[in-house]
Amino acid sequence: MSDPRPLVVHLLHRFDTGGLENGVVNVINHLPEFRHAVVAVTEITAFKERVTAPGTQFIALHKPPGQGLWLYPRVYRLLRELRPAVVHTRNLGAMEFQWPAWAARVPLRVHSEHGWDTNDLDGVSRANQRLRRIYGLGAHRFVALSKAIETYLTGPVGFARERVQRICNGVDTQRFAPATTVPEAWPYRRGEHLVIGAVGRMQAV
Repeated sequence: MSDPRPLVVHLLHRFDTGGLENGVVNVINHLPEFRHAVVAVTEITAFKERVTAPGTQFIALHKPPGQGLWLYPRVYRLLRELRPAVVHTRNLGAMEFQWPAWAARVPLRVHSEHGWDTNDLDGVSRANQRLRRIYGLGAHRFVALSKAIETYLTGPVGFARERVQRICNGVDTQRFAPATTVPEAWPYRRGEHLVIGAVGRMQAV
């Protein structure tokens, strides 16, 4: 018997270690009422092992550097084959594939912006604004992960406010919470020491 759950296709530039990609992992792992497929315009790496939802599909298109127009027919055929209920593109590197999703008559087409382009950290590039405006014609809704990005989408890019929703990043407090026990080798004592921890990665932009 085929799985009756609606399929969500998460379409992004590359599925590799990163905050955007980790957000995709969390969405997939915490929405069991949907089936999921990850389509990467370029590559899918071992990062996919973080996905625990059974049956998740991973499809890499292996696009080389350059324009992606020649991929439109392939993405169109793929979406006609998968027949998703939702296509969700992320950031400018995948936004152009809203057009094949529109042509394939995907019922709901969503695009989200997770941060600034490395070549346009202030969001002032009129070329990028124009591209978003053109590609966005194929989408129903837009999601901004910060107030600044929401202002960018409804301001310079020109999307109608009713089509843009702000959903800020959050923290899984079930996973990230103070420990109930202290390791034996821990040199600090509660009430006497203030311990500040930081987790991150260094990457040039």
